[in-house]
Amino acid sequence: MEALFSSLPSLPDFSSSSGSSQLVVPVAATAGLYVALAIIRRVWAYYRSPLRTMPSPPKGTFFLGNVQELMDDFETTNRWRRQYGHIFKFQSLMRAPHIHVQDIKAINHMINNMPIYQKAPFGLYNSERTLGQGLLAVENEGHKRQRKILNQAFAPSQIRLLTETFLGISFQCRDMWLAQFAKEPSSEYQVIDIFDWFRKLTLDVIGQAGFGYEMDALEVKGEPNELNDVLTKIFHAPHSRMLMGLMILQAMVPPFRLIPFPGTEVFTECKNETFRIGGEILQRAKDTLFSSGESRVEVGSKRSVLSLLLRANVNPEIPLNQRLTDDEVIAQIPTLIVAGHESTSSAVSWAVSFLAANPAMQDKLRAELQGLSDHPSMDELNNAEYLEQVVRETLRMHPSLVFTQRMAMSEDVMPLGKPYVDVNGVSHDSIHVSPGQMIHIPLLAVNNDPEIWGPDAGVFKPERWDKTPEAVNAIPGVWANTLAFFGGPHACIGYRFALAEIKSILFVMLRTFEFSHVNPQAGPNGGMACKAAMIPGGSMLQHPMDLNAPEKGSCLPVKVKLL
Repeated sequence: MEALFSSLPSLPDFSSSSGSSQLVVPVAATAGLYVALAIIRRVWAYYRSPLRTMPSPPKGTFFLGNVQELMDDFETTNRWRRQYGHIFKFQSLMRAPHIHVQDIKAINHMINNMPIYQKAPFGLYNSERTLGQGLLAVENEGHKRQRKILNQAFAPSQIRLLTETFLGISFQCRDMWLAQFAKEPSSEYQVIDIFDWFRKLTLDVIGQAGFGYEMDALEVKGEPNELNDVLTKIFHAPHSRMLMGLMILQAMVPPFRLIPFPGTEVFTECKNETFRIGGEILQRAKDTLFSSGESRVEVGSKRSVLSLLLRANVNPEIPLNQRLTDDEVIAQIPTLIVAGHESTSSAVSWAVSFLAANPAMQDKLRAELQGLSDHPSMDELNNAEYLEQVVRETLRMHPSLVFTQRMAMSEDVMPLGKPYVDVNGVSHDSIHVSPGQMIHIPLLAVNNDPEIWGPDAGVFKPERWDKTPEAVNAIPGVWANTLAFFGGPHACIGYRFALAEIKSILFVMLRTFEFSHVNPQAGPNGGMACKAAMIPGGSMLQHPMDLNAPEKGSCLPVKVKLL
């Protein structure tokens, strides 16, 4: 994997402009002074803190710390866990010490003390820079206010109304695959990159079910879609990950924000374009909602989260000063796309990959789905027991995010369920946390921890949900006693949306097609592995990657046979 900052494009030539030249020198000097003072402050705090004796892996590079190791191989976390225990420190960018906390009692403590443990300012800065002041870019009262309104739009009763849209777009994707088979009737199977297709499918779902907008990802109609093009520039353009790395650097070292790093202006341009398009979507939604009477909750002919959000936002029971502004409403559009597009397409792809590697499980699930009605309701899908187990096990093995991070806003003593032993052999039943300390919460590692789930924690086994170990009950997740969607006030607000969408896609595809791996002899899961994918704020997703062809990037080719 390319290093985040290893091959940066050269800076513009400022020598032709005396004004620019005069700007760069003081900015560079200020940035250097800022970094020097930050290092001195960090070193002084480090030698006065218990972090000195906390177990840790070997030091990484000065600039990247241990981040490169974590991104190159997700198994690194488990290896360090076995070697150093459930509490250890590692180095982030510029060797900033982060505490890895894989202790359920401690995670519970953080979730229940969100005023102390919040998203770091640099993460909020990057989220706001690309997404606007949406739910992912605010904390404290702003977060509570937005979430109170959004909760109404994501309530179970509202998601129930959207299931028809989830199924409809899944049927559209199915029919496009059937058309491919019709062109080659003699072919026993076709090799299809399901990750690429599910990316398009889930993007269309987000567009229609999210805000009543045709993304045209599955099938281009006429001119290229404006919003789709903007998203491609942000997330799938060449060097997009490197540019996000530069954004993190600018967020962590504020003086660097004054330096016009080449390429980073694309994020501002894309945000402006997203807000322009979002403003048009919002105005159409308002016109439809308010011209159709208070009881109408549709945009055009389709129900959407945006229309439900608008209706909730004008509820007379909500004070005017607690309602969302137009800019805050518009910011939910890219926020919803980022939070629900890539993560859901990855989850469905991994589910199909696991089933392709386990034909008996695939047959069992297919038999259950064949027993449902042709257009099942959300309740029917939720009552399908084996489907529920397969989805739970998929998201346990591959949660939406690999990890999340929090910064301590004030001094605290974090209790531990299990003591850790420092390098001097001293046992500690708590961690003294200083203001500004970064905490690394390994969602994936907790979901795969053998001490919690048993020795077969790394095995895809849907039947484990018939009776899970007692230790699982202590995991403070919002769903299924896992950290797939985190927990507490910052739990994924759209998790019901995601679950209904995942189940709808699996329902449609498994009733029509049989899946198997292209190279089953290549190893578990047909030689497919995880690839780190960054999103605004610095979080990482688990994209599938073919170990036999890593140069292809994110992909998941499988054999698809028509039943």
